[in-house]
Amino acid sequence: MSTVVLSGASDPLGLRVAAALGRDPSVELQLTLPTAYRTTILRRLVVTAGWVAVIALTTAASMVASGWWHRWPEAHPALAGQLTWLAPTLCLVGFGLLAGALSGSPAVASAVVASLWLFEYAAADLLQEHRWSRLLYLFATTRGTVDQDWAANRLTLLAAGVAMTAAGWLLLRRPSRLLTKEAE
Repeated sequence: MSTVVLSGASDPLGLRVAAALGRDPSVELQLTLPTAYRTTILRRLVVTAGWVAVIALTTAASMVASGWWHRWPEAHPALAGQLTWLAPTLCLVGFGLLAGALSGSPAVASAVVASLWLFEYAAADLLQEHRWSRLLYLFATTRGTVDQDWAANRLTLLAAGVAMTAAGWLLLRRPSRLLTKEAE
């Protein structure tokens, strides 16, 4: 039950990241400050994701302390079990950052993130047919996957999240792109 709550937290966070880009009312002022805009965005992401991490880790720690963690039929070890929420969260945060940096539109970026989340939720059976799609499946813990693919799935999602975050970070380094996107 906690897995559903923890893995479901990644969708609002991915949407929040997607919506954070392109809607800053004072981007011109921000671009005149010594702190780069992408550093400000990264700080906002760390604070937002940090709250998700605090809630998830507190919940997991209380479940381990109370013994409920091991009562879950398919429980992973407590440390590896943190990949239940961390992998899809980081993947959707990276996807939201990349979509926001590419589009410059919070609405478009949010729609792209929500569409991916809904597609993966609705097409669970289709995505379980091939190994490559099982490795990129966000709901491997709650909707199932081949037992041997769970760890590979979580690590693939982490790697994809890091790669998309890095790509979004690189796209945000051009301030002129931010101004032209906002003007449109």
